[in-house]
Amino acid sequence: MSPPGAFTLPGRALDEEDAWVRALQAASDAEVLEATRAAVRAGRPGLAGRAVSLVLSDAAVAGDPELERAARAARLLLSRPVPPTIEEWDDLLADLGRRQHMARFKARHRAITRGESPDKPRTRPK
Repeated sequence: MSPPGAFTLPGRALDEEDAWVRALQAASDAEVLEATRAAVRAGRPGLAGRAVSLVLSDAAVAGDPELERAARAARLLLSRPVPPTIEEWDDLLADLGRRQHMARFKARHRAITRGESPDKPRTRPK
C-alpha cells in the first residue's frame, strides 16, 4: 500500500481499504479531501464515503459536487434499513401464499393439457 499522499487507491479487498483509510486518519483535511475526490473519480463511492467521513467539518465538503456525492455515500453506508411493520409482513406472506397457490395451479393444469395425469389427483384413495 502506498502512502495516502500519493492518491493511489487500494485494491478492492476490504483489508486493503481498511489499511488505506487508517493511513488517511493521520493526513490533513486537504489530503483526505483530495483522496476522496480520487476515489469518486475512480468510481468507488463506498471508499470515498469512508474517506470523507474522516473530515470533521461539513463546510469543507459543501460546494464541491464530488465531495457531496461522497458524503451521501457515507450516509448511505451508515444508515440502517427500517424494519418492516406487521402489516408489511402480512402483505409479504399473503403474496407468497398467492404465488405458491398459482404455481401449484399452473403445474396441475399444464400437466392436464399435455395429457399427463396431475401429480396430486383430486380423488380420494379407496
